[in-house]
Amino acid sequence: SPWQGFIRSVNENFHILISASLYGETLSLLCREYPDVISHCNLNYFAEWPADSRTSIAMKFLKDLGADKRVHTSMLKKIAETCSAIYKGVLNQIEALEAEQCWQTYATTASFIDMVNLFTSSAKHQFEQLTNRLEQLDTTVRRFSEADQGVVDISRQLERAERELKKKEVDLENLLRESEMEREKFLINRERFTQSEKECTNRVIATQEILKDVSVSYKELRPELEEALREIQLLKKSDIIEIRQYARPPDIVQQVMTALCLLLQHPSDWTSIKQLLSNKYFIQIIINFDKDHVSDEILERLQVYIDDPRFHPDNVNKISGACKSICKWMFAIEKYCRVYRLYLPRHKDYVKSMNMEKEIKTELKQTHNRLLEIEQTIRRTEAKREKVFRDKHVLANRLIKLKDKLKRANFLRQTLEQEQVRCQELREKESEKIKTILGDCLISSAGIAYLGPFPVRYRQNMLSQWMDMCWVVKIPVSPKYSFSNHL
Repeated sequence: SPWQGFIRSVNENFHILISASLYGETLSLLCREYPDVISHCNLNYFAEWPADSRTSIAMKFLKDLGADKRVHTSMLKKIAETCSAIYKGVLNQIEALEAEQCWQTYATTASFIDMVNLFTSSAKHQFEQLTNRLEQLDTTVRRFSEADQGVVDISRQLERAERELKKKEVDLENLLRESEMEREKFLINRERFTQSEKECTNRVIATQEILKDVSVSYKELRPELEEALREIQLLKKSDIIEIRQYARPPDIVQQVMTALCLLLQHPSDWTSIKQLLSNKYFIQIIINFDKDHVSDEILERLQVYIDDPRFHPDNVNKISGACKSICKWMFAIEKYCRVYRLYLPRHKDYVKSMNMEKEIKTELKQTHNRLLEIEQTIRRTEAKREKVFRDKHVLANRLIKLKDKLKRANFLRQTLEQEQVRCQELREKESEKIKTILGDCLISSAGIAYLGPFPVRYRQNMLSQWMDMCWVVKIPVSPKYSFSNHL
């Protein structure tokens, strides 16, 4: 329709010219209220954009980059001033290009802001990218170092395992020798034990034979001696007084009491005999008489009385019952002493045999205890030997595994050695590269923003000027910087 054609024609040919001063806040308010004035209008400056204003605007857009601790505030100020200087240099190149080739182009605030924004984003991206690559390379180099350290650790483990294995072998040999020595001691002591056991058995048999002979002899005497002692114990005080009342005792009574005084080693005159009979312990003296230590002289003198036919209990009983009991007791004592002297050597043999039997049994018990101790020592030694043998087997298997592990680790280490060198060299390059990020990104951002309309000769000249600007204000730039390579 005609109306639509009219609207299309107006949209294609309608142009608005806005005139404003760079000084004051009028243009700033207009741009804030209508942002499209900046992004969709071509600006033509009739007065030069002040350098301080360009630097201030650049500092505002570089604020995000200032959060990075690697970029100091003084460096941001140098970058903002360099951006302003680049903008000024571009204006000069535009004038030269227009004068030389009548070719008109523009350097607008939008392109300046685009350059600063592009620089900020590209620098942050480059920092992040290079930081990640450096972290990856650090991780790779660290893993290579850990692998090297792992090889060293495996070598040390292998050395320790070899030392432990040698020590286990020495311990095993020592335990084997100790076990053999203990076995020899066990065999020697077992042989001694067997001999001592046989000697003990023979000694017991001999002692029993001697005891049997002595026992038989004493067994025959015991009833008679016990009966005589029993009669002595049955004597009454009146029986003793009866003997003591004699002023002139009968001959047989005198003979019995004289023989008794001989045994008791007491004076044998009648006065002394009466004193003996007056002792209240008279009967106890007879009962407690030491019959085992009668001397041969007394026994021979007593034998004279025993051999007298009149000195017989039956004859004495006709005169005094008490003297009859004493006479019977002396007959039993005389017979006991005769038998005791006859079997005294046998009795000594018996005592000696008993003592030897005790000694042999003591030695036998000691030998048996030594055998038990040796057996326990052998068992402990065998247990230690088994444990050492198992430990040695475990160490031997571990040694084989460590050798195989070390072989594979060395092979892997040799295989990756070149890669390790390459990673270290690459890390050094990236570390140097991160130092020149700001300068490289600044030149590349300026090239993207401004170099498009210019011929090649102008582009090369402008890049060279920008590099010189960076070097002058000490913004690091790669010595072999290339616009195409950086892009």
